[in-house]
Amino acid sequence: MTTDNSNVPANYARIVAQAIAAMEAKLEHEWTVGELASVAMYSKAHFLSIFTRVTGMPPGQFLTNLRFEKAKNLLAAQCSVISVCRQLGYKSVGTFTSRFKELNGVTPGQYRRSACRNAEPSDDQQLPAV
Repeated sequence: MTTDNSNVPANYARIVAQAIAAMEAKLEHEWTVGELASVAMYSKAHFLSIFTRVTGMPPGQFLTNLRFEKAKNLLAAQCSVISVCRQLGYKSVGTFTSRFKELNGVTPGQYRRSACRNAEPSDDQQLPAV
């Protein structure tokens, strides 16, 4: 989810890594730029500039992407849509479903069913009967 960081100062990458680690530790939390700037110990404006420069997107968009990548992993592991919704901090299943479909082109249930079908071995991959 990051852009080419070859021209980014090392301390900027460290600052962003701290913020991302905080987001990943509490995906369900509604992080504000101010809270993330505090984690990095920078002003909001400077932190926002650094984060966007390093990742190519603002923190809110990055957090949304993190959440929905986690959602896809949980759905593929057969977690229920409601469970995934709650784990990621969404209070409304409808909002979660709409946003998931907007970002992925399918509903969470459709994604889970598709992931399940793709995980099943094909006929030529079936294990022999014992």
